[in-house]
Amino acid sequence: MAAHDAARAADALEAVEERAPSAAGGSWICPQCQAEVDEGFDVCWSCERERESAGDSEDQRQHPIASGQFTSVTDEQEVAAAADAAAMRAWRAAILSIALPPLVLYALYLIVKNMHQPMSPPAKRRYYAALAAIGVILAAMLVGWSVAFRNWDAFSFR
Repeated sequence: MAAHDAARAADALEAVEERAPSAAGGSWICPQCQAEVDEGFDVCWSCERERESAGDSEDQRQHPIASGQFTSVTDEQEVAAAADAAAMRAWRAAILSIALPPLVLYALYLIVKNMHQPMSPPAKRRYYAALAAIGVILAAMLVGWSVAFRNWDAFSFR
């Protein structure tokens, strides 16, 4: 019985190895967001764009730095990386401001500061999610304050 199971396992491993991506091809570059995606995937992990099988060229499958297309990070990429990091900080500050309300001001500052900066699609999602979270938090604060001030006479000690 064990020998039969070992033979079946070996056959299953061979089948998986045949379908696995080869190390030579490696990966492909998404034409929309320039993210490196493993060869076995047909959809970009970053922007969810489908791979164009007919339009793939050999230089698209290689990483831009490995192919010599880019020798260093350009200014636009540096700005985008900084805006992506700021979008993540804004998202974290917005979430933490639920417990620490003064962080709303910091998150709002980050959002306004990076309003017109180029960002990757995941960073844009975080940016808009932080903006929505701040809106909800500020609305909740306004409602709480209006209820508290409307009932202010009930709390007076006359």
